[in-house]
Amino acid sequence: MAKLLSELLQSNRYRLLFLIYRSRRGRIPAVGTKSKLAKAFGYKSDGHFHYDWDYLTSNGLIVEEGRWVRITRKGKREFLPIETLRVGSLFSFMFGFLSLEFILLHYFSPQFEAVYFVLLDGVVLMALASFYLYVYRTLRPGLSDDEDMSVSNS
Repeated sequence: MAKLLSELLQSNRYRLLFLIYRSRRGRIPAVGTKSKLAKAFGYKSDGHFHYDWDYLTSNGLIVEEGRWVRITRKGKREFLPIETLRVGSLFSFMFGFLSLEFILLHYFSPQFEAVYFVLLDGVVLMALASFYLYVYRTLRPGLSDDEDMSVSNS
């Protein structure tokens, strides 16, 4: 039975991964943490917690290194869609602020050069577009040349 994306993101497994992702430097202490996390996330038993923990480690989403449990690059990519929304909203607020600033400067100072504002807006929009393109290229399903050619030759 397939799960919805919203159910997956709210599962204990991904909430646990998100906790490590959002922690300082993407790591948490390894000693004494597992039992606290199992209790805090409301796992019914230690077995359920260790099943999720093993899933995260065996799939390369987290690694245990000495005294620390660290999220891997692969684990960080799990949250790329969520980070896209966050960064997009920050850019939108910045663009809105710049627009208001332009209106106020133009209203109170008619000799204000609009060229500077246009250049600044262009830089902000190009940065936002570049970020969205990066997310698209990272998340799109990868096709081998054989898979790609199987459709185009039919």
